[in-house]
Amino acid sequence: MLGGYRALAGKEIGADELVDGIVGQYRAQLGGEERFYLYGHSAGGQFAGRYAVRHPDHLKALVLSAPGRYAFPDPQAPWPYGQKEVTVRAGPQGLSQTIRPDPAGWRRAAALPITVVVGSADTEPQPVRPAHVGTTRVGYARQWVDAMTPLAPPG
Repeated sequence: MLGGYRALAGKEIGADELVDGIVGQYRAQLGGEERFYLYGHSAGGQFAGRYAVRHPDHLKALVLSAPGRYAFPDPQAPWPYGQKEVTVRAGPQGLSQTIRPDPAGWRRAAALPITVVVGSADTEPQPVRPAHVGTTRVGYARQWVDAMTPLAPPG
C-alpha cells in the first residue's frame, strides 16, 4: 500500500505541484489571495524550502523548522539539493522526467521573510548531502542562510 500523497497522485507529480494545485482549488474560498504563509518542520521543512524556490511568488513568508536538507543556490548540485537539472524516473511505466529548477526562484525566495528554526542541541551528525557544508542541522541551517542572504534584495 502506498502512503502519503503518492497514493493520490503516484509518482507522476511532485509534492510541490500537488500542493500548488490544492491551494489553487481553494484560493477562492481563501478570499482569492494569491500568496499564503508556509511552515514546515523536519521533512515538512525540506518540502517548504523546496516549494519556496519553485513557487516563491505564491508565498507571503516562510518558516523552516529543523529541516535535514536544503535546496542550496548551487548550480553544480543536482535538484533537490541545488539548481542543477536532474532526470528522474516517474510514473507506472518508469517514464523519465527532467526537473529544471529556475535559479531565479532562489532570488525571489530570498526576498521573502524567512525564519529558520533549529534547536541549538540539534547537533547529531547528518548524512553527507550535495552542496551541504557542515555535519549537523545547525551547520546546514547556517550555511543555507549564508548562501541565501546575498541573493536577498538590499534593505
